[in-house]
Amino acid sequence: MPLHKFVCQQGKAADAAFNGFDMPGCYLIAKYQKGDHDKNYSDYLGIFVGSSEHMSDDIVSIPTRLGDPDVYADYKYHQNVMLFVFPCELKDLNERRELLLRSFAGERLYNGVRASVGKVADGSL
Repeated sequence: MPLHKFVCQQGKAADAAFNGFDMPGCYLIAKYQKGDHDKNYSDYLGIFVGSSEHMSDDIVSIPTRLGDPDVYADYKYHQNVMLFVFPCELKDLNERRELLLRSFAGERLYNGVRASVGKVADGSL
């Protein structure tokens, strides 16, 4: 789902009694070159790996000035930014995040690999 669409839906859902992503899980926010990436999700230009006990609140905070600066810039300048959500049980959260960080380690990972893996190792999110 496009990140912009998710943020707009969450604004509306905040007023509702049910919030669809108020659960633990991991998520990816990825920037793509073209508007239509031909269903090849591996051609991302940059990617952010996140996790939270309450994904909806965390995801909405990432593309702000207080969140990740790269995601904020991509979102602010209306780049092609997609959101991928992976719900999981709270007990599996750190392990899943670590696996995602290892899978996407490299220059295109927005959250620095050392800092992100360090967070997982410390047990903090």
